[in-house]
Amino acid sequence: MRPRASSSSTSTVAVSSQGEERRKGRKARWLTPSQVMLVVAAVDAADGALLASSFPAFESSLGLSPKQLGTLMMLQSAAGSVTLPVWGMLLRATGYKRLLVWAVSSWGASTLLSAWASTFGTQAVLRIVTGAALSCVMPLAQALLAEATAESERGGAVGMFSSIERASGMTVGFFVVAAGPRWRECYYVVAIATLALLGLIHVCLPAQFGQSSETSKGSRPS
Repeated sequence: MRPRASSSSTSTVAVSSQGEERRKGRKARWLTPSQVMLVVAAVDAADGALLASSFPAFESSLGLSPKQLGTLMMLQSAAGSVTLPVWGMLLRATGYKRLLVWAVSSWGASTLLSAWASTFGTQAVLRIVTGAALSCVMPLAQALLAEATAESERGGAVGMFSSIERASGMTVGFFVVAAGPRWRECYYVVAIATLALLGLIHVCLPAQFGQSSETSKGSRPS
């Protein structure tokens, strides 16, 4: 009689096929998670540079006074400071990817609406939304970058992250100032880049990305 090896061989083939499917799924992603975080840094810095660079245009096009411009900046910064603990509390309940999507969606919508807003009150509300959203994105992106990068490569990844962030902010700031009365077009471009970033997050980040440590902690017996 022949030995019963059919069940074990079938299970081996099933496991290998599952592994092959996982590898194909990983290869199908356009960018690695660490590369997505670099794009997040670029778009986040671009949006963060919009307000200060728009001061001359806001003063001439919208008729805002220096006091009102300073108030807009204060509202954006204060909203970010106040909402940081809230984002931290929401992280455990929502997860990294979902929270990142919420934040990027919020700032993208507020950036698009800022291009249409022509009054101080509307701009003030949008600055609050933008400040709250941006305060979440950068710390979250840095944590996810560390999660997605090997320890030996983490220093270089963080350096690249900071370089891209600063280069993006300087570039966008220059173009907004140079655009002058056409400043709204710069806001549209950043809003479109934010929509593209949302697509990358959905396609390239696994659903449970960044949750390995939390899952292991939650699975331990108390």
